Amino acid sequence: MRLIVRLAPDVLVKGADWADPATSSAATRCRAAGGRVERIDLVPGVSTSELIRRVRGHLSRRARHATHAPLWHAPAKSRGKQRSSGHNVSHANNKTKRLWRPNLQRVHAKVGAGAKRLLVCTRCIRSGKIAKAG
Repeated sequence: MRLIVRLAPDVLVKGADWADPATSSAATRCRAAGGRVERIDLVPGVSTSELIRRVRGHLSRRARHATHAPLWHAPAKSRGKQRSSGHNVSHANNKTKRLWRPNLQRVHAKVGAGAKRLLVCTRCIRSGKIAKAG
């Protein structure tokens, strides 16, 4: 509602399942600002609510992937990338323990309104999920 008042749109578009536009306060405010209200037919399988839910879910996954642990040996999965362990296997089938460390780089990145030094995986840097500061 506040968004409609602030934007004062010329056209307010709502789905056919929307309540009667004559009684809606959003429609009343739009008309008062000189706009008009249009109702359009619904398209099966397409929903703005579902679109918003998918976008928010995608962004939260990107945010989890983009902010990694501040230490190289972070054991908690919730903190981001972590090392994994396994074995080197020789041709003679000798097995020796080894670690695979994530390829983290220290980057001066934009965080909110400011900037901060973070350890970030190279995939996030390459794909642009992290915006470098200055």
